[in-house]
Amino acid sequence: NNEIGDEYTKRLQREVNNARVNKEWQVEYVKTLIHDYDIKREGIEIGNTQKLISQICSKLLKGKSVDVIADEVEEDYGVVDEICVIANKFAPDFQSNLVFEAYMEKHK
Repeated sequence: NNEIGDEYTKRLQREVNNARVNKEWQVEYVKTLIHDYDIKREGIEIGNTQKLISQICSKLLKGKSVDVIADEVEEDYGVVDEICVIANKFAPDFQSNLVFEAYMEKHK
């Protein structure tokens, strides 16, 4: 109802108002938002990479070529070829978790 009832709420409202006009706080808040966004984006990218590597390893187990795999996963040939080169070090099992670790180590 936008009415401040007790002393605690009044004090809280004053602090919120102070924070709204505090440039230093605003800068820190934006930095935190950007950092959180970057962490989320990085997590999504890692998840996508894990999924791609898993798909490629499954197709390598079926004996498919790099050209066919790149077409099927709709990914750039160079990316698929790089993952296949790494994955071949783990043949014949092509354990995607090991391939992923090696891929991430290479891309540090």
